[in-house]
Amino acid sequence: MLPKNRMELAFSILRDVYKLTENEIAELDPATLAQRLQGIHNGWNAEHEFGAIASWLGHCKLVTHPDEVYSSNGSLRVPDFLIVSQVKDREVPFLVEVKTTEDDRLVWSAKYRDSLKKFADMLGMPVLVAWKRYGLWSLCDLSEFHLAETAYHLTWEAAMKNNLMTALCGNVFITVNEGFRFELTYELLDEAAGSADLLPEGQYAAQIVEAGLFTPKGKISGQLSSELFPLFLTKAAEPITRREGKLLHHIFPVEAEGMFNLSDLLFTHLTWNKEEPSDLNWIVEIRKGLPANERDLHTVLREAIDVQAVRYVLSQQPERIPPFLSGLL
Repeated sequence: MLPKNRMELAFSILRDVYKLTENEIAELDPATLAQRLQGIHNGWNAEHEFGAIASWLGHCKLVTHPDEVYSSNGSLRVPDFLIVSQVKDREVPFLVEVKTTEDDRLVWSAKYRDSLKKFADMLGMPVLVAWKRYGLWSLCDLSEFHLAETAYHLTWEAAMKNNLMTALCGNVFITVNEGFRFELTYELLDEAAGSADLLPEGQYAAQIVEAGLFTPKGKISGQLSSELFPLFLTKAAEPITRREGKLLHHIFPVEAEGMFNLSDLLFTHLTWNKEEPSDLNWIVEIRKGLPANERDLHTVLREAIDVQAVRYVLSQQPERIPPFLSGLL
């Protein structure tokens, strides 16, 4: 059983696993240690979030974490991920360095940037930067960094204009259709309910006579209904109730305005029944196993357009196509 004071657990690990003496542990500042451990966790969490998204979207055939380095003189730096993506009929390998910041640009020293590029050049692979800012991921080629005096800069605008999340991971932008909804229809069984438009206050017996996802074309049935439920939950709005005689329609519409990413459905899968959805521990979620997709997500989206659940699916094309993707985009 874990102790109530988690700091005691941290100190016991330092003592028993890393063999620090009691005097060395006594010299540690608990607040500084906790802050440092939280910073390490946040960095790992962002890396695992990107790895989870790349894995779940289905276009990446291999996502591996190779950066357990035993020694280095600093001239070579191993990026966070080695990924193999299926682009049309070709397997495309690339390396990824993950960053998360709220700043409007990434600033790297020449030494840092060159150590990544040198390692990638030795393997004959491109190195990309996965950058999370305000909850949005971009993925762009290292060539989008530009030298400004002594440091290399990547602006958020350049990263977004040359975002390869669609091309390499299959992430797309989605807009749902107005009229896409979840609906429960109750039949009132009490004679006291009457037939007036307004239902008098009171307690009533009722049976559910129909339940499911609907669009302007009607009820969605079969496997597609289950596959589109996370899509509905991602954009669900406040419910409304409409009465037709003995029938009560409890309707959960969607917010049709605004676009979102296909990867947002993964967040919906993992958070819809959590009290604090913003605090996802991606390391834990990956170890438990990510939700399985029985069919290709883009096939499901095409069918969602056919039944009018989805209005638009936008696949982003980068402003500049990097050399390793020449002829593929």
